[in-house]
Amino acid sequence: MKIFYDSELQNEAVGLIENKPYIVDFSGIEADEIHEEIQKASLEPFIDWQKGNRFGRLKIVNYIGAISFFDRLYDVRSPKFLTDLSGAEQFHFVLRDVQELAKNLIYTYVSPSFVFRETDYNDVNPSLLITFNYFKNIILDRSHSSNLRTLIAKVLKNPNFKYVSFHEIDHISKLRSFDDKSLRALASNSKHYSILDETNTSVKELSVSKYLSRGRDHSIFPNKLFMKKKSLSYDTQENRFIKFFLEYIESTTLKLNKVSNLPQKVHGQKDQILSFCRNSLNLPFFREVKRMTVMPTHSPVLQNRAGYREILAHYNNSRFGIRYL
Repeated sequence: MKIFYDSELQNEAVGLIENKPYIVDFSGIEADEIHEEIQKASLEPFIDWQKGNRFGRLKIVNYIGAISFFDRLYDVRSPKFLTDLSGAEQFHFVLRDVQELAKNLIYTYVSPSFVFRETDYNDVNPSLLITFNYFKNIILDRSHSSNLRTLIAKVLKNPNFKYVSFHEIDHISKLRSFDDKSLRALASNSKHYSILDETNTSVKELSVSKYLSRGRDHSIFPNKLFMKKKSLSYDTQENRFIKFFLEYIESTTLKLNKVSNLPQKVHGQKDQILSFCRNSLNLPFFREVKRMTVMPTHSPVLQNRAGYREILAHYNNSRFGIRYL
């Protein structure tokens, strides 16, 4: 099979020009094979050939890029623009422009925007509806095994925590840790002292009793102390981030109230997402957690622990635009 520029069959074509006529020589090829190759190359709209004929006419219209025909690759370019580029280069140039224009385009408010798209990390200004659709996808559309509700449950099942120190007045029998702050309180507060009777000679001889009893007519000893204690706290930077993400979804969704003519279905989705965020934030776990002041970007917990790492990825993805696959 050969393709020629003219009917004299003198100049064989190597590359093809869109909207230009060519002659195709099928010498020595069976009709069934010709028909099969035309279908394989998707050339039915562009080729005029009758079974039994040696020649056919080829005219490619509104197509650029590459065509594989009888195991030969033909570059198809258009003379309408960018004539110094090959057909493949023209195709990628046009595709890039189309992607740039369409990446944030939603044809309807309820369109499935994330079915055939991926994150575009070069687009740092996604539209409100693109961001909302992302949140709708991870909260309402995904299966139970991977939606945001399940990820939050994973966080609550194995949460990050820390031990914090605090001071509290408690009975002396519960003393576990004593520091300078406890000592200063001991010397300045007399309302938790008790008078020792004469039989408590061993207690009277303690340094604390001797110190507190100076200048007094009787010996005294504290029955309560301002003592240092430790407790488990969930108010960590990682949990603050999870709380921030829920608040971020809530605040983004509330912006839809300023968008006019939203379909009733989208109003319903918006209410479902707001309800999910508010119910989550009202859990006792998040009531203890304060607002995030520093983004814990390099936290090993956020990057590796189940639940945390997926939510971090969702936050990062939601801040960028999307592009078609």
